[in-house]
Amino acid sequence: MPIFLRKLIGSAFFFPTVIFAVCVWRIFVPQLPSNSGLGWDGYRYFTLVSEGLQSSTLDSYLVLRIFPLLLIHIAFKLFGIAFAPASVILAFKIMNTILITCSAWMVRKIFEHYKLSLTSQLIGMVIVFLNYAVLNFTFYYPVMTDTPAFFLSVALFYFFVRGELLNIALVGLMGAFTFPVLLPMALALILFPNKNIEFVPLKKTSLFVLGCVCCAYVLIMGYYLIFVKQEKVDLLYALPLSYGMLPVSFFSIALLYYFMPMVLGNKTFLSSGYFRSQLSANRLVLVAFVLVAFALVRAAIPVNSTSEYTTLYHQIKVPLFYAFQRPMITVVNHFNYFGSIMLLLILFWKKFAVFISRFGLGIAASVLFVFLVFFMKPESRALIFFFPWLMILISLFLGQYKFGSAFYFLILLINFATAKLWLFFEYDDYSRKLLPDGTIDFPNQWFFMNLGIWETEYVWLWLCFAAITCLAFLFLCLYRIRFYKKEILFYKKYSTISL
Repeated sequence: MPIFLRKLIGSAFFFPTVIFAVCVWRIFVPQLPSNSGLGWDGYRYFTLVSEGLQSSTLDSYLVLRIFPLLLIHIAFKLFGIAFAPASVILAFKIMNTILITCSAWMVRKIFEHYKLSLTSQLIGMVIVFLNYAVLNFTFYYPVMTDTPAFFLSVALFYFFVRGELLNIALVGLMGAFTFPVLLPMALALILFPNKNIEFVPLKKTSLFVLGCVCCAYVLIMGYYLIFVKQEKVDLLYALPLSYGMLPVSFFSIALLYYFMPMVLGNKTFLSSGYFRSQLSANRLVLVAFVLVAFALVRAAIPVNSTSEYTTLYHQIKVPLFYAFQRPMITVVNHFNYFGSIMLLLILFWKKFAVFISRFGLGIAASVLFVFLVFFMKPESRALIFFFPWLMILISLFLGQYKFGSAFYFLILLINFATAKLWLFFEYDDYSRKLLPDGTIDFPNQWFFMNLGIWETEYVWLWLCFAAITCLAFLFLCLYRIRFYKKEILFYKKYSTISL
């Protein structure tokens, strides 16, 4: 790399500036026209922005998304701005641009903290930001709470790295009223802040038992939802369940659940000494304070109705049930929405799980919890609060090694292709083109294909083909196959990063 280019990329403001420039460009690209550009969920959020806490639409679910909406409501009141759809949309786009830029700055600081090479930092920025979730959906469907959740997730990890527990508590409280799963994630980081944990492997039999327990859970729950409760796909235009493919769906989901508990495969977590070193009176008091503060704020905000979205059954049912729409639909949709991260998890999972466990029980338990409860939902945007952690962690993991140029280029190519910044599709509100199974046909499928649950079977097949092909190319960049033997091509180990 030329010296001048190395100095340019090495600047602390290079990546945030580039990402800011891309966000500014995205402000002016065409957006979803439905409901005056507000979309469907966005229309409800617009009502809350306009009416504030006095809104008649405020229920037990929306109150847990109220924080960013109140910020814009207060800003409009302070500056005397009328609550028109165009004004609110622009405000969200500006807020999203600021939050993504700040996220880029924090991610860069995390990479610098762990002394990643410039190449590793560059590829890390590609993994975290060059995807459909951050640079496309954010501006095509701007009136949402996704970007604030993304920012708060990055902030949680940033303050965890810095050891700033009070800031973690503050971010957790804000997250509780933005994407509520951020609150237990923050509490886990407060309770277990040590991020330099020795890895002592569990016995293989213990990991096998854990994997089997997770398999049994998902198989029993899947059977209960589909055959006992006889749940149906009840979302309009969603891809119906394929009962003929259910055996393959059950097998593929059980396989994923079998490998999930590997993040807890660190025997250190079973040591009483580890818990004594982690749990302190001050941290327990801080956790109690956060919970009390959340309860008081929640009790102070009146709601007009109770939403089914907040019930335990709904929270367990929706992510898991829709994972059975088609085999591996969750994997291919996360690949389509977040880019190469999903393929990298598959390629490196065994070593990556060990790497995660070294960050402590707070990170590892949070990862496993989200995996078991929420990760399988094919509507990938619902995981926007969690994927920043995975993307940052995989960037740090890859930063320990030096790979060949083809590997890095392929990651860049995959993320650029799946980000679809080059695709300016026009959504037609008046189009009623439906397929026989009730799913939405093209051209509007160009939008719905990115929302997982609403993709067509044809799109699912093509995404499967694309994911398998890209995974094969990544594998071939890492290994050479000779006479049925696997030989590592590059994989030069740098010094292990100090956590």
